[in-house]
Amino acid sequence: MGLAFTLPVMFHPINEIVEGKLKIILRNNNDSMGLENMCIYVSRAIVVVGLAVIASFVPEFSVFASFVGSTLCAMLSFVMPATFHLKLFGSSLPIWQKALDSIVLLSGLFFAFYGTYNTIVGV
Repeated sequence: MGLAFTLPVMFHPINEIVEGKLKIILRNNNDSMGLENMCIYVSRAIVVVGLAVIASFVPEFSVFASFVGSTLCAMLSFVMPATFHLKLFGSSLPIWQKALDSIVLLSGLFFAFYGTYNTIVGV
C-alpha cells in the first residue's frame, strides 16, 4: 500500500510546477474553471505516462530502482526517524522506547545493507 502512494507524493513537486505554468496560461486566456481542471488532470496523466516511457527505455532501470529503494528508502523510512527520535528525546525516553528505537534502527540498517548486497550481487 505504501508503494502505491509514494508515486503521487514524489510527483507532487513536478505537478505543482506544471500546474502553476498551466494556470498562468489559462488565466491569460480567460477560460472557465472546468477547462482548467481538465488541463490539470491531463497534465498529470502526461507526466505519469512520460515517466513510464522514459523508464522503459532506460536499460537496467529495475536494478537502479532496486538499488535506490534498498539503500535510500530503508534509511529514510527506518534509520533516520529512529535516529532523530533517539537524538532529540533520548534523555527523556524510558528504556523500553530506547530499546524499540534501537531495534528499528538496527533492523533498518540490516535491511538496507542486505537489499544493497542483493542488488549488487544480482547484477
